[in-house]
Amino acid sequence: MARLKITVFEDGARNDLVFERVPVTIGRALGSDVRLKDPRASRRHCRIEGIADGFVLVDEGSQNGTLLNGTAVERTSLSPGDVIQVGKTRILFEQPGPGSASAAGLPPGEATSVDAALRERDDLHALVRINRALNAEPALEPLLTKIVDAAVELTRAERGFVILENAPAGGLGGGTRPALRYELARNFAGEPVAMPPAKFLSRIAEPVWRSSRPLLVVDAGEDERFREALSIEEMRLRSVMAVALPVGGAPAGVLAVDHRLRAGAFSEDDLDLLDALAQQAGIAIANARRLEEVRRQNEEIERLNRALSRRVEDQERELVAVKAELGSGAPAPCGVGRGPRHPYRGIVGRSAAMREVFRALDRLVAVDLPVLLEGESGTGKELIARAIHEHGPRRRGPFVAESCAALPDHLLASELFGHTRGAFTGADRARKGLFDLANGGTLFLDEVGEMSADLQKKLLRVLEDGEVRPIGADAPARVDVRLLCASNRELGDLVRSGEFREDLFFRLNVLPLRLPPLRERIEDVPELVDHFLASFCREAGVPKKRVRPETFEVLARHAWPGNVRELENEVRKWVVFAADEVGPDSVSRSIREGTSLRHAPAPGEEGGSLPQRIERVEARAIEEALARFPTNKTAAAKSLGISRFTLQRKMAKYGMKSGDETPGEAEEEGGPEGEGGHKGEGGPEGEGDPEGEGASKGETGPKAEGGGEEGA
Repeated sequence: MARLKITVFEDGARNDLVFERVPVTIGRALGSDVRLKDPRASRRHCRIEGIADGFVLVDEGSQNGTLLNGTAVERTSLSPGDVIQVGKTRILFEQPGPGSASAAGLPPGEATSVDAALRERDDLHALVRINRALNAEPALEPLLTKIVDAAVELTRAERGFVILENAPAGGLGGGTRPALRYELARNFAGEPVAMPPAKFLSRIAEPVWRSSRPLLVVDAGEDERFREALSIEEMRLRSVMAVALPVGGAPAGVLAVDHRLRAGAFSEDDLDLLDALAQQAGIAIANARRLEEVRRQNEEIERLNRALSRRVEDQERELVAVKAELGSGAPAPCGVGRGPRHPYRGIVGRSAAMREVFRALDRLVAVDLPVLLEGESGTGKELIARAIHEHGPRRRGPFVAESCAALPDHLLASELFGHTRGAFTGADRARKGLFDLANGGTLFLDEVGEMSADLQKKLLRVLEDGEVRPIGADAPARVDVRLLCASNRELGDLVRSGEFREDLFFRLNVLPLRLPPLRERIEDVPELVDHFLASFCREAGVPKKRVRPETFEVLARHAWPGNVRELENEVRKWVVFAADEVGPDSVSRSIREGTSLRHAPAPGEEGGSLPQRIERVEARAIEEALARFPTNKTAAAKSLGISRFTLQRKMAKYGMKSGDETPGEAEEEGGPEGEGGHKGEGGPEGEGDPEGEGASKGETGPKAEGGGEEGA
């Protein structure tokens, strides 16, 4: 009969027991071969009996039962590796193989040497098995767990620790080498345990790490090296082993095991075994770190490749735009000899005003800051906002647009911030707001100047906190949105009039961009017409129409109060109604005659007295001249055949404004004393006098520009 070997794990302690005879009784009784302290164990709990080809476990009618591998049993055969559980005590069945010394019937002296050889063989087999397991683990964290469990298994220790070095920051002893830190601690049951006190590092781990010499402590309480260390009792140390953990040829930490209840738990053979494990573990750790570095480098390469791909895409788009410019022979739309950095799709124009817009866009798209677009209605503010998004750092995120003038106050709040179910009447389900939908992307708010004071306050809170609270919600949610706003009214004027919050204005007006009205870029009209005609004819499935040169002359004289949107609608009419060649007759009457809804007479005013009709015609003519020459009153006056001084007085009479004058222009006419001054106009009474009273004041000659029909 082979001898019987079992390992008992009870109350944090481990005991290896070998029996040369069977049966082996287990229980709390004094005469038990394995006497337990567990209160759930019966006095005579169970026994292990020998049979012809092995062993069996027999329950002796215990009160709480006997478990084998987690299953209650009464009588069953045992195999090496089985775990017997009595209450909280676990017993590992480790029957030696048939080649054991006792099984061979050798004398005791010879049996001891043979058993030692057999144990050495088993340890080597276990080390090879563990080495394979370590080399098969690529991730560092589970690898360290396997290293600690292997150390405890090989040395039959109570606990095991992996201790690694930190980044260089001065050693624990005041040296210049890195400090140590606990990385992992586990017990014989494979459970995480508390780390020993910090003095364990300074008294035991650090000397091993610094010297690379292994340490074996048979009984810490009796060891001269620790006799003066008052912390030995505090650390409850008895048996300890520690070896350096070499990684990449240099000690990078310590592998340690201990047993707090047994003195002499480890031998020199155990120390050699732990050192051999540490050598293999160091190689596995180095490999895992290299793999981690390779993974990190691969991720960085992927990130750089994505950035490079985006850059190549941008450069390809720039190249396409440059080729198009070179092919057309037209000047680049931005700067001297250079087009805009990006091909801004759908934005057409080569005028000086548009070149300024392109230059500003090239700078705006590169940063992630709020933009305020100001310009008259119809100047393409949403088109510019989309261009900023598509070429900016958030182009892979969503673009969401909303007009603040299109919804009443309560609906706009729900639309912007969202609401929960039941937040108000009709809210039958929760709904995300536009800030949530645009999270990670861009939110464009048109006509932001139409917001109520209450909504302005809520919008300011979102911009300050980066959080949105849906209507009816208890807690806010964080959002990350680039905000683009637009207004056809000057927000600065609204702030001064008290209609818009000053603090919100400064939040929105980080990067301002003014879009010029079409009358300030009349030279862009032919290119815009060509762009719209090509697009609309393609949509309608008809050949592209040709526009006669005199048609462009008519278009250039119009003030375009509706800006690009008005021109776009005009071209749509041509696609439907005009012949293959678009002549002046195909142009809408309001454009040919220079009228618009903005300046059309109100119902009942189409007629009126002759002076009233003359005033309307005169005002319309002045407006058209100012539209053609928005920054040069002298040129506008000459086109009307009057003096600049007269033009100024008529503008004041009709409450008109124009753009800034060209520097030095005001001196051209010589002031009020020049043409049209006192000698020709006589004073306010002579200008536009409906009764022609100016004739009696010497104003009927060629220089009388204000009275009667001559002033029209």
